[in-house]
Amino acid sequence: MSSLGLSCTANELIATEITANYEVLFLDLFENIDKDHEWNPNIELGKRITWLGDQSDIAYHAMSDFWILKGRDMLAARIWRKLGDSIMMAGRSVEYSLAPLVVNKIRSITFYPHVPISGSGLKKAETSLASGRFSMVQNRPDKCLVEYLICCDLKGWIPKPLTDAVMGKLLLSDAANLRKRAQQTASTQ
Repeated sequence: MSSLGLSCTANELIATEITANYEVLFLDLFENIDKDHEWNPNIELGKRITWLGDQSDIAYHAMSDFWILKGRDMLAARIWRKLGDSIMMAGRSVEYSLAPLVVNKIRSITFYPHVPISGSGLKKAETSLASGRFSMVQNRPDKCLVEYLICCDLKGWIPKPLTDAVMGKLLLSDAANLRKRAQQTASTQ
């Protein structure tokens, strides 16, 4: 349990510099969620469930199995804002009746202390916070710094050191895939 009362067995932070305009890269990722699986093999399916506003939505991701980690799926409310030369995005899991559990995945939910989890017997991970920042690097519009912070409890029988190693490898893999996506996007403009 973190000092904020968040249940976190995996706290991961990654920062990577990518050759891309931060606004173009972010909007491509946010608006084209249904194409994530085409460029990122760590994602089996991505789709927007509904828009909540111009800068917010409810999105669904089904993650592929990764190394020893069983694939999770996550339904998240996401919101973003442009702040100076950065775009900040935050999200957390939500439950939504129009997005039922997928049988072969472990649903990632938000944990609210003292509130019972519905659907007894269902395996559920807990995502307390996922955030990202896309920033211009030192007044260079062609360079972007992407930073992700994830606080989650993956549940299951995997020891914490192994969970940390797997999550680290997963985020490094995502960063490499994002770099490739940025190159693809740049070559089509």
